[in-house]
Amino acid sequence: MTKLPSKLIIVQSFAAMFLVVLSGCTVIGPGPTPGVVQEGLRMQLSQTQAQLLPQLQISSAPELEITRVKISAQKPMMIEDLQGFQVEGFYDLKVKLPKQVIKQNKKSFKLYIQRQKQAQTWRLARPIKVAGEQTDKWTTYAILDFRF
Repeated sequence: MTKLPSKLIIVQSFAAMFLVVLSGCTVIGPGPTPGVVQEGLRMQLSQTQAQLLPQLQISSAPELEITRVKISAQKPMMIEDLQGFQVEGFYDLKVKLPKQVIKQNKKSFKLYIQRQKQAQTWRLARPIKVAGEQTDKWTTYAILDFRF
């Protein structure tokens, strides 16, 4: 066994540490919790509902209750230079109308959640197609419920 010169050992050690530091820059943190996803779903459904109500000529929105959120897949991605996730899964929905309650179980969903810079808050992200643009533009909405 031959002895390596001490300079070579030091250079190799710094190179290894440099690679570890660089790989740490691309590490994806933990994805959103089911609670964050549930609030994101509630926001997305409420936004869609608000867009449809005037067209349906309904004066008051039915109450929506989202339960049993199950995340089946989380795919890390970048959303406008911040870490994000495409989250897919299932949830149960209860729609409370004036004269009836409609229950729908195991509804599938796909939504986009963006982590903020300090990694303490999340935003619901919705892609917007812009004619002539190669990449999607995004609109984001703060997920304000901090019980998660």
